[in-house]
Amino acid sequence: MSTITTTSWGIDPNIYFSKHELTWVPATADANTLALAHFNPTSTLLVALAIAFVLLMTPGLALFYGGLTRRKSTLTIINQCVASLGVTTLIWIFGGFSLAFGPSVGKGIIGDISTYFAFRNLLFADGWSGDAGIVFANFTNGVPLILFFAYQLAFAIITPPLMVGAFADRMKFKNYLVFLVLWQYLIYIPFAHWIWGQGFLAAAGVIDFAGGIVIHTSAGFGALAASLVLGKRVLLKNDKSRPNNIPMTILGATLLFFGWFGFNVGGSGFVSGGNAAVWSLATSAWISTIIALAIGMIGWAILETIFNKNHKPTGVGLVTGAIAGLATITPAAGYVPIWASVPIGVAAVLVCYASAKTLHHFHKIDDTLEVWGVHGMGGVTGSLLIGAFASKSVNPSIMYEAIGPETTGILFGVQLGAMLLAAVYAFVFTILLVYITRPRLSARQQLGHIDYINHGEDAYAFDIEIPSEKEMEQYELADSSWHSSTGVKHPLVKKANLQAGESTSSH
Repeated sequence: MSTITTTSWGIDPNIYFSKHELTWVPATADANTLALAHFNPTSTLLVALAIAFVLLMTPGLALFYGGLTRRKSTLTIINQCVASLGVTTLIWIFGGFSLAFGPSVGKGIIGDISTYFAFRNLLFADGWSGDAGIVFANFTNGVPLILFFAYQLAFAIITPPLMVGAFADRMKFKNYLVFLVLWQYLIYIPFAHWIWGQGFLAAAGVIDFAGGIVIHTSAGFGALAASLVLGKRVLLKNDKSRPNNIPMTILGATLLFFGWFGFNVGGSGFVSGGNAAVWSLATSAWISTIIALAIGMIGWAILETIFNKNHKPTGVGLVTGAIAGLATITPAAGYVPIWASVPIGVAAVLVCYASAKTLHHFHKIDDTLEVWGVHGMGGVTGSLLIGAFASKSVNPSIMYEAIGPETTGILFGVQLGAMLLAAVYAFVFTILLVYITRPRLSARQQLGHIDYINHGEDAYAFDIEIPSEKEMEQYELADSSWHSSTGVKHPLVKKANLQAGESTSSH
């Protein structure tokens, strides 16, 4: 029988997270050896499938946004989404995963960067020097640690692209890549550690099953901040800014729906209690997810029928409502009874629809594809409703519950505090990063062929109408320069025929 090598890191007064006890099994290990390492093939298969599902969400999001934006910037927004696959993967390998999920240092502020840097202790018996094999950790419940790495990587990849819909048509691609790197290190990774890496928020009892706070609240309020600082798009007076390809948007949304089940169900693979506990929680999360999707979709269509000028529901509205329901159930799917997905879905429709439409009346904010209303407020709503519906009968791992014999108001309080911290932190630091990276396209560039300016290629083999040189000069004069010493200011100037940026989506 092959030997098992166990390596443990001690815990000191400055570390909140329990010991990282790593068990290394040789690549040639037999079934008995794997059993001694508590290998769980059922959970491993569930997590592996979830990784594939979640990775599908990024190209799905790219198609969803790509169909909603204008034809001349379709490729730019698709590439902004897809680029995260490459950039975030490198970040995750070289320090990102270790900062998010390494042993917590500084009283739960961040993980130890050296523990898992460049696959250290993920694939080898002793750091990088030992033989290759399979590493298990005490916090993955029988799932190989490298799969936990990949699962969390898939979550990290999708988060920054959620924001790009808010600043469509006005960001330089190269500057965006710098923004993406900084945003991951300064915003996403710290929050991933604070809640999922057993940092100080986890120690306080904050829970987030699949990303209501870590992903949707941080990205939603980051999107709000970026759209505020970047200012409005420069649009021609007769530019209606309609979606360029609604079928592509709906196709992208269906890929998002498919991937979301991996998003919300995959975390069940890491729970303790054996296969029965894993499949019980996975089933509950799956059913809760599809109920929230359905209520979001139909509820949004009903509201459109009531409030749209033509009293007709739209295809874009159907899928947007479904995404609102999904974003809202995301933090709660593994903590609440199935029946709770009904009020959560209803709350998702009411809050997200009202938030998205209300923001249109704030003339200084051009959240082009309603990212804050759908993702930001969806994440906030779902995270708070955990404090109303979470139960230890669904998931015994939680510290506090809202329904059951140990019911207190503490859970709602800690969820509210974490949500406020996420919203303010993401908003402030995103503003800082936009000022640092200065990514806004000039007025001339925004009026030109944005895809060609950023990438030297077209999404479609059609001519794009652009203003004449004289018109370009008028718009340049009207648009307050991004590069001026006075800062960021984009006033509307009547003589230049500028109009306020309007939401691209038709819902």
